[in-house]
Amino acid sequence: MLGLVLWCDGTARRALIWCEDHGDLAWYDAGGEGAAAVPVRAGDLVRVGVSAAPGLRRAWALRIVARGAHAELPRLLSRDAAG
Repeated sequence: MLGLVLWCDGTARRALIWCEDHGDLAWYDAGGEGAAAVPVRAGDLVRVGVSAAPGLRRAWALRIVARGAHAELPRLLSRDAAG
């Protein structure tokens, strides 16, 4: 599934991803993926596997499709949310 990284913490290797199915946001935590962890930035277009557990949707097997493809979107969403 394609997704867009809305937020990320590069140090902790975590990200919040908006998926193309417009379901709940997916949480990515690369800590469990060891050396295969992919460093991402807000605005990256990614391909991920998604699984749903009660109360939490998780993204896994992340691959970057286009780095910075929508780099402006997280900022625009924050600005619009602030009113």
